[in-house]
This record gives sequence, C-alpha cells and structure tokens, in this order.
Amino acid sequence: MKVAIVGAGASGITALKQCLDEGIDATVFEKAEHIGGVWAFSASGGKIYRSVITNTSKDMTAFSDFPMPDHYPPYLHNSQVLQYLQMYCDHFNLNERIHCNTLIHKIDKADDYKKSGRWILTISRNQSSQTIRETFDAVILASGLYNDVNFPHFQGVENFRGQSLHSKDYKDWKGFENKRVVVVGSGSSAVDIAVELSYHCSQVYMSTRSGAWLFGRVATNGYPADALLSRCIMMIPRSIIKHAIRSDLNRKFNHAKYGLAANYDVLTKSVVVNDDLPARIICGAVKVKDIVSRIKEHDIEFGDGSMEKDIDVIIFATGLKTSISCLDSSIITKDQYNCLNLYKNIFPPGLEHPTLSLVGFVQVGGAVFPISEMQSRYIVRVLKKHISLPSQEEMNRAIEETHRVHRNNVVATEWSNIRRIHVPLYMYAVFIERSLTLPFVDFIAYQDELASSIGCKCNILQLLFRDPGLALKCFFGPCTPPQFRLVGPHRWNNAKQIIETTEKRFVGAIQTRRYTAESKSRNWFWSGFVIVGTLVIAYLIATGSNTHISNLLSTIDPRN
Repeated sequence: MKVAIVGAGASGITALKQCLDEGIDATVFEKAEHIGGVWAFSASGGKIYRSVITNTSKDMTAFSDFPMPDHYPPYLHNSQVLQYLQMYCDHFNLNERIHCNTLIHKIDKADDYKKSGRWILTISRNQSSQTIRETFDAVILASGLYNDVNFPHFQGVENFRGQSLHSKDYKDWKGFENKRVVVVGSGSSAVDIAVELSYHCSQVYMSTRSGAWLFGRVATNGYPADALLSRCIMMIPRSIIKHAIRSDLNRKFNHAKYGLAANYDVLTKSVVVNDDLPARIICGAVKVKDIVSRIKEHDIEFGDGSMEKDIDVIIFATGLKTSISCLDSSIITKDQYNCLNLYKNIFPPGLEHPTLSLVGFVQVGGAVFPISEMQSRYIVRVLKKHISLPSQEEMNRAIEETHRVHRNNVVATEWSNIRRIHVPLYMYAVFIERSLTLPFVDFIAYQDELASSIGCKCNILQLLFRDPGLALKCFFGPCTPPQFRLVGPHRWNNAKQIIETTEKRFVGAIQTRRYTAESKSRNWFWSGFVIVGTLVIAYLIATGSNTHISNLLSTIDPRN
C-alpha cells in the first residue's frame, strides 16, 4: 500500500511512524523547508513568537514510545519541541521519507476511485511552477489546524495612523520599546504578548470582549497542572470539578477585581494559560480594557465608553482559522455550525472507501501530540483492515452526537465567527466570513475510545491483580501516553518504567540545587491517592453509582 501524508508537523511525522510500524509504504510532503509545523520558529515567517513555551508538560506531551529527554524542563521552549521532533525522526529513521519544499496543490479522486479507493495528488517542488500528478492508495491529511488569520474588522481601523499587525506576525518585543500598545484579545497568545511587551513598552492595554479564566502551569506542590489529568479525576462529577476550579482560580486572585471576569464558565472554552499576568496588572504595566468599539487616527474607544489616546500600535490577537484548500468542499462536509463532519474526528463519512483521513483536526483538552499519535494508530489499523468502519448511516449518527455534545459543553472562542447570535450594538467588530470550527475532545476519554478499538487500552482492574503498584499509578497518577503501550499492537517494553518514574524525572529536571535537610517531603502520589480516593469513595457511596464523566477538562489549550 502506498500512502501520502500531507504535512510534516507533529501529526504528520507520527502518522508516518505508525504507517511504517504496520509495514505501509508512506511518504510525507511538507511545503516548508523543515519539519516541525507550527513549532518551527522563523523571524521572517511562521506562526509563533520567539518566546513561546508549551502549555502542556513534557510527560503528558511526549509520544507514547519516545519520552522526552530527562534533562528537558517540564514545560518546553519552542526550540526544544522542534529538537524533540527531529530526534523522533532520527530515532525511527523517518527523514528519508519526508520531502520538504513540496507543495500539495490538489487532492482528487482517481478515475478508478470507486473500485480502488485511490487518490491523485497534484504536486510541485522547490517553488517550481511545474506540477506533477502522482497516485496513492490512501491519503492522510495532517496539514495543521490553523492556516489563515482571523482578522475581524473594527470600525475606523482603516483610519488608524499607527502600526497595526496580527499576532501571527509578532515575533518579539524589539521595535516596540517605549510605545503605547493595545493588544486585542485575551487568549493565551494575547496574554503572553501583553506580558512580554509590558517589560519594554510605556503602557500596554489588553482589550477583551469575554474576559478569561487564567490558569497557571504550576499546580499544588509545584507539579505541572496537567498532571491532574488522571483516570481517578475522571470519576468525579463535572459540576464538582468546575466548582473546585472556580474557587481555586479566584483564590489565587479575584478575576473580577483584575478586570478579567469571564462571561462564560470554566471548562466551556479554551483556557488561557499564563503565570505572570496578575503581577503585571497589579503593578500597572498591563491595563485590562473592554472590547474595542471604535478606532480613530491615534485613539481607541472601548465598549464601556472609555478612551485611550496616543496609541502607537494595535496587535490583533484574534486567532487563526482552519482551512483545507487542497480538497474539494464536497469531499469533507460541514454541519450548520460549520463544524467538520468526521467520524471519530478522523474519517469523512460520505466516501466509498476509508482511504482519506485527517489527523490533528481537533481541539484537545490536553496535549495534542498523543492525540495525533492515537488517531494515526487507529488509521493504520483501518487501512490494514484490522478495524472496519460502520455504515455511513451509523457514522452520521455518531457525528451528530459528537457535535451535540460539543455544543452543549463548550462556547465559541472570543473572536469566533461561527456563533449564530445577535451582536450587541456597541460591538462594532464585523465578522466577515464563517471559518471552520473543530470540536473539543477530552484528553483521556478520546484516547480510550480509539484505544479500545485498536486493542491498546489497558484494563486497570486486570492490571491491579498482576501489578498493583503500576495499576495504582495508572489510575491515580497522571494519564501519560505510555499507558497506551502496555498492551496491544506495538506494545513498548519500557512503558512501565516510564510510568513508574514520572515523578522522579520531573524532580530531576528542576532540582538543580540539592536540598539535604533530614525532613522528608510528602510524596505527591500517595497524598493524591488518599485525597482523591476518599472523594471518589464518598461520592460513590452517596450516589450508589459509578458515573464516568467524559469531556472533563476538555478545553485546555495545548497550543500547537
């Protein structure tokens, strides 16, 4: 079988690795000069700024059979992520199958598609105007979520005499020294940029329409926040979790007093991750303002009637849009809310053959890399006919249910143009076009769903009898990707060791000064075991049920 993979970001290279594991002849086509996708920083292009670090920790982000180096910090700079992806390619001998500087113009069904399921790719190399057509038995699209800027039009923006740019074009603070800057938006990128500029600008204003719940990277006892993503936590009712999170976030600082009070509940929208904004607000370096209502030559008026004068720069951190330009719009359809119709968020349901699939076209309540890896493992099992997809009717029903759950559990992002609502008159932002939107998936539940079909989901109860210590770590500890390499196809012999040494490797990465006091610190695992276990048991006794709440923590923005 000959398979084409479009895109050499994290999703594309893990798709290639899974294909090779199953003996599939696969080739990756990447339009850039290098692998890495969004993580490849460029001063003259790219989609990230120089200081970007991950929002998810390394043990939760790494691929299931290739842990990140022990000396890497828990949260990585973008250059370290790129380095890790290159190490992944080197370790699994992927480089010779990755063709960079190769643009896929169009993907069409072959003339004999109804019989063969094959596809024809129109390709150009090295920016040449000449194209060639090549036929493949299957295509995996891993070209990335965000390709185009989302740039709402504000009244009067064309009259602004200062500098204006989208956050995609922001690289670092140089050139903004001693200027008065307005950052429009309150997502993770907007907050990061506002904080960074606040050390160099005379004043930074952050304009927000919806406010934000501000999450930090550091949780109780100093452990990474996403280490709380455990199977045990999944058993606690969502309402209890949301109440606990609201209380904890406002205990750190009162969001309303800092001007960040959100008009949505926690866990219903992509969260904002930043550890420094409260400190910059409390010292006056960043001032939070209402939505921009009107832009003048040098001044900006906000929705509450206030105005800031002599503004030098406006940075629109209003997000990016998903587009799939190389496919005919009839191949992948959308629902009335402009959400892609994909079975398991992978396969278009209207095709005669399951030879076209998408990897990474989801928003994840956690790290993206393991999700893309699990999707790829599922795809190759389908291509090898180890897994059969249901009928088109059954797939459509499953898709409708996925979209219904998504709409009930999340709200649109701040500058989304997909919500069918009436915009209040004082909001002068005009949403010009409808972009694609992608459902959120729960980090654990979604992997479990795919892993059950693949055969790589570990039965915790059975494991409890074979290896009690490992079972307890899998249930009460963070749900790290190696859990899906303990059993099933392509199991990894080192998975158990990686799971058991998660805390040791975390401490080893940050403890660069040894503390030799005789008193011993409390072990986070056993403390969590007692506390969370007690809560779960009490809840089960009180309700007499064992309800598994899915979509928990379903909106952590892994940024990728």
